[in-house]
Amino acid sequence: MGSVVRFVPNDAGFTEFLNSGPVRALLMAEAEGVEARARAKSYAGASYKVDVTEGRSRAHARVSTQNEEAWWSQFPRDGKAPALSRATKVRRKKGGGR
Repeated sequence: MGSVVRFVPNDAGFTEFLNSGPVRALLMAEAEGVEARARAKSYAGASYKVDVTEGRSRAHARVSTQNEEAWWSQFPRDGKAPALSRATKVRRKKGGGR
């Protein structure tokens, strides 16, 4: 028979991990992808700002509009969803996963 394993969570260590540089780098890469997709689906001249900040329990990524063209791209047009909403949709493969 196998031995009994007991897991004791380390909340402080997990918070430190979720705020670490490698995790922030992954968030930045994902946010830059969202920004690129939003720019491709926006009006000409639209610009977005990508920002990753440290939070109390984990890092946060944010993509925000920087000018009027990007702002107007956030409203539905021609029956399509706003640019940032369409850019953040993750296409899933059949059977799960990304």
